[in-house]
Amino acid sequence: MSEEAQQIRKKMRIHEVLTTVAEKLEPYFKEMISRVNRGNEPQFTTILDIEEKLLQISRSKIYDVEYQLHTDLGKFDIRVLIKFCGNPEKFQQELSNYSTLSRKLLTTDLITTPSVIYHSERLNCVIYEGAKGLSYKELEVERDIKAFIAGRLLAKIHKIGQFNSQMEISYYRDLLLFSLTQIPISAEQQERIIDKMLPALISVRSSISSVEVLGDFLPTSLIIHIEDQTLLKIRNEMSSPKMNFSAEIINTEGLSFEWRDRFECMGTFFAEQLISEYDEKKKYSQTCADFAALAIGYDLQLSLENSKFSLLGLYPQGLTIDFHVALYLIVGMASLGGQGATEKVQQIIADRFELIEILLNHKPFEATYRKALQL
Repeated sequence: MSEEAQQIRKKMRIHEVLTTVAEKLEPYFKEMISRVNRGNEPQFTTILDIEEKLLQISRSKIYDVEYQLHTDLGKFDIRVLIKFCGNPEKFQQELSNYSTLSRKLLTTDLITTPSVIYHSERLNCVIYEGAKGLSYKELEVERDIKAFIAGRLLAKIHKIGQFNSQMEISYYRDLLLFSLTQIPISAEQQERIIDKMLPALISVRSSISSVEVLGDFLPTSLIIHIEDQTLLKIRNEMSSPKMNFSAEIINTEGLSFEWRDRFECMGTFFAEQLISEYDEKKKYSQTCADFAALAIGYDLQLSLENSKFSLLGLYPQGLTIDFHVALYLIVGMASLGGQGATEKVQQIIADRFELIEILLNHKPFEATYRKALQL
């Protein structure tokens, strides 16, 4: 069977499943139509067509689905997000994390999570209300504006104002040591990386704030809605709390809700972008500039939350963002293969360690942020 024929059959199977799911959504369809039709609820709904877009988020697949409906009141289009979890364990984790996240966001403005409207244990799927905006990557505004918004949102998510005299570093230490043992490099190279990572671990421990990290805070899982997309207006309001935007987090399965270093979320957010930029151009300046904009937005939100600290004040021995990006790269390499790694994998590992050396020796993320604060 040709690849094209396989794709057609796959699309047909997806449509069959989406049609089956729609039968359970009829009450929701009628309710949504009633909301936009002055309270008038249709007597019947029939599916005219289904359009779906696959959203690849981390290791998860979510479908952004638009149901085109014919009713006795006319034609209506209704969007939902459908997450097929794959197995019962992931299904239960998705629901559990959704419950935790939505509860934590109840008292938070700016950011929410779409409501669950239906879930099926038989299909291992969870259906959410359609997101109201565009993903971080799809949002057509300037890069620094998007990053600034993401910084404000992340600060809202984190538990601002929770301070500890010392932060626990055993999680990061153990993750680093284990991951290095899984990468086909010499003992001397392992020792060199450990020696260069130690100052960052000390900076983590000496920081005076830990937060409840999400663990999977990614550009693809962040849906942003801007009321007024006039770029000049948005740019003029970048330093103001009056910017009119909101956001939703989709895909909750990979969230962790563990108390760790806040820069872990930022490292996760930018690591893949950095890899793409470095692999393509052997540069990293654009990703570092985006981080600086995010950190500035984060600092603004800290001040709006009546925090007495900025990011620099919370980390007296230096920021840990470069450490977390480097750790992300190391953990990623650990999954590439063991001692029998192919030549291609060996080249990837060499390139990654080249980038890690830059991060640990020059701290370009922190340096770019400090420079931006001086402008």
